Formats: sequence, C-alpha cells, structure tokens
Amino acid sequence: MSLTDLSTRHWPSVAVAVALVALFGLTSIASLPIQLLPNIEEPQVSIANFWRAAAPEEMEANIIEPQENVLQNTPGLTDINSWISRGTGWVNLTFAVGTDIQEAKLDVINNLTQAPPRPADAIEPQVSAGGGQQTPGAASLLVRVLPLNPNKELASYQKLIEDEVYPRLARIPGVSRVDLAGEQPRELHISFDSYRAAALGISVQDIMATVSRASDTSGGFADVGRRQYTVRFVGKFEPTALNELIVGWSNERPIYLSEVADVEIVPRKQDGFTLRNGYPAYYIAVQREFDANTVQILDGINAVIVELNDGPLKEA
Repeated sequence: MSLTDLSTRHWPSVAVAVALVALFGLTSIASLPIQLLPNIEEPQVSIANFWRAAAPEEMEANIIEPQENVLQNTPGLTDINSWISRGTGWVNLTFAVGTDIQEAKLDVINNLTQAPPRPADAIEPQVSAGGGQQTPGAASLLVRVLPLNPNKELASYQKLIEDEVYPRLARIPGVSRVDLAGEQPRELHISFDSYRAAALGISVQDIMATVSRASDTSGGFADVGRRQYTVRFVGKFEPTALNELIVGWSNERPIYLSEVADVEIVPRKQDGFTLRNGYPAYYIAVQREFDANTVQILDGINAVIVELNDGPLKEA
C-alpha cells in the first residue's frame, strides 16, 4: 500500500497532523524575538566599577584583577577583557553564540559574590547584559517644550526627566539601558572679584593654585611589615562647603574663598543642540537586551509615552 493510498484512507488523521504542525508553527513564530535589524552576535555581560579618584594601578590591583580571577570560570565564557582609567574600570565578558544571556548574567553576579571585599569608598559593581558594541538601539526619543509653555529652558526640566522619564523607560521589559544623551551636565563656576582680592593682598593666581589642589590624590601603596596599605589624600570639597576653603592669610587671619569669589553650580555651556520640528529637544536613546523582542519594546515605549504625557510631563 502506497503512502498516497494510506493518506487517502485515513484522511482525518492526516488533517489532524497538519493542523498540529500549523499550530506549533504559529506558536513558535509568536515566541521568536523580532528585531528591526536582525544579526548574529556574541552575547556580552559588562561590569562597571567606580572608585573615586583611584589611580589605574589601584583599580587594577584592588578591584579588576580579583574580579577577573573569580569570573574566568564562568560557564560558556569565550573571552574576557578589561578597560581601566582613573576611578573607572570595566570588565567585559563574551559568551558563545546561543548562550542564554540572562542565565549568564546570573552566573556572573553569583561569581562576583566570591570576589574579595572592595575598598570602603568603592561603588557597588554594575552588571549589564548586551550583544556587543554593534547592537542597534531599540528606539530614540525627543522631548521638547510645547509652544504655549512659557518656560522654554530645557535645562530646567532635566531633574524631571531624570526622576520621572528615565526610571519609567528603564522598567520596560527587554530594555537594558537608557541613555540621556541630551543631558546637560552641571559644573562649578568660581567668579573672582579682583578688587576684593587686591584689597586683601592675595593674587588670583594664588587662589587658582589653592582651588586646583583641593582634590583627592592617590599616593600609591605603603608596605608596613607584611601588610600593604593604600595611601590616598582626601582633599575634595563638596560644592556647598567650597566657600569655606582657605585661600590665603592676612595678618594671621584666614581668607576664605567666599570673601574673594562667588561660587555657584550652573549648567555647562552647550557645544551642540537637538531640534524637533524646529524646537530645542532633549534626546533619549533606549538600548535593548541581547535577545529582546524589539516590537514588544516599542509597544511598551508607546504605552509609557502616553502615560508620561498624561501625567508628570503634562503637569510640568
């Protein structure tokens, strides 16, 4: 009996088999990650470490090397590399194609708990998962001031964006990172009064030299017996306390910075700008996780946009 005759005689069974195959196919399609630009990349997990004013040698010896030692046996790991600068260190782990990125991230976090204790003033490591440096972003957003709003200064809305927009976008499933590319950093301005300085007998150059020395400095290592200590000079002032910095002496009386200069924190001068329909705008980039569904992320972003426009942004 041929296969054709068998299929004809038992056509109900054949119809059920075809229906099951079609059903399983539709179910698989619905669960496949959908990307705007499909590609094949090795999944990566990055660890960011921050230790204020630490020299690269200190960062390497106290944080990066101990982490590399406990991370090198992570399952599925194919490559590990590090990047270190003053006060900052990154450890990038590359895994084989097909590795479950969430499982790999958990393995990395578990291994980090076995690393030796960090210095007391070092920040907790930040672990993020991605698909390498060429992973395309999920979406780009532009926030602008409405034409009828009397407050046109975007910098005045930066705290609102950091407190309301940023965390809401970061909570969308499948989003690995939200970059506030339009952020306008704030900087410290010290405006000297040359007449007041001359009256007190102190030069502007002396004031500049004193202020520039008010920073944390690494002193390297000190070997005491069989112990090794990290030597650091902590001379950094909080902006609110900088007015009390002694910049000179006059007849055995200390001269404070507040007597010869005005100290204030202001937005940094912009060297570029973003426009939306001719209006200044705040640029936000949303990055996806390695195996995230781009369509679902975009649906989540659209829902968040509606929520923010009807809530915090409308009230502002």
